[in-house]
Amino acid sequence: MNVKKRRSIRLAAVLSVSAAALGSVLAAPAVAAEAPSCIATSTSTSGIYKMFYADNNCSNQYRIRFIIAYHADSDCGTVFPGQRRTITIANGTPAYLERIDLC
Repeated sequence: MNVKKRRSIRLAAVLSVSAAALGSVLAAPAVAAEAPSCIATSTSTSGIYKMFYADNNCSNQYRIRFIIAYHADSDCGTVFPGQRRTITIANGTPAYLERIDLC
């Protein structure tokens, strides 16, 4: 086998491995699942604050994240059965609770 042919075979092998690696990097990110309906949400305002609540009426604990439109989403946190998780932000922004996702 001549040198040119060996180089082209090596190049083809490198390109196919690179393409496979790039495909896995560019794959769509995983979509978080929404919290079950037994996690009830509510919102209230008090002066300069807006509060978002998630009440766990389920029989299991869940790790949840508040997805807030026009504001940064919350970190993941555990909410146990019968407990409430609260996120407080500044009032006066157009932010609203879009949904609760599982982490």
